[in-house]
Amino acid sequence: MIAHLEGKLDYRDEEWIVVDIGGIGYEVRPSRSLLQELPGLQEKVKIFTHTYVREDSWTVYGFNSREELDSFRLLLRVGGIGPAVALEIVSTLQVDELHRAITEQDLDQLCRVNGIGKKTAQRLVFELRGKLPEKEEAMIGSSSTGELYEALEALGYSRNEVRRAVMALDSQEGDLGQLVRRALQILGRD
Repeated sequence: MIAHLEGKLDYRDEEWIVVDIGGIGYEVRPSRSLLQELPGLQEKVKIFTHTYVREDSWTVYGFNSREELDSFRLLLRVGGIGPAVALEIVSTLQVDELHRAITEQDLDQLCRVNGIGKKTAQRLVFELRGKLPEKEEAMIGSSSTGELYEALEALGYSRNEVRRAVMALDSQEGDLGQLVRRALQILGRD
């Protein structure tokens, strides 16, 4: 599995981008938020990815953040939701909007997505409700939380270790340096 791609942006349109890494071009199907954040051609880019393998094809999906990627993967667990629909959902709803819609059973919010009707929205809520820890659902949309995840993972901690530390923090207030120090204290106790 390819976790992320980092290289030069070689091509882009509304459906596909190509990331050149050492002379090899990786074709990626991007989310809308990734498309909006892309730099100019031939500039460096880092993309979080999910490789979807079928009998007749391999498709790499690209995302702007690890949280967006995690939401995409969570959606793929729902019966009847394939990668095209999951990509449309994460492209239409921000991560915090999606999680809030699921926890609050807001079918109207989910039905805003092209291709999602009332029955599919009900299935999404039924199958995904309670899949995320409550405290994390409330914090997931916070940019400081995303930066904290990235900083701690860059220090070599696993996603699960980081999740436990972030969940154990008494507050998400403070600058990134303060949050990292408090999380490292928690990780040091484990």
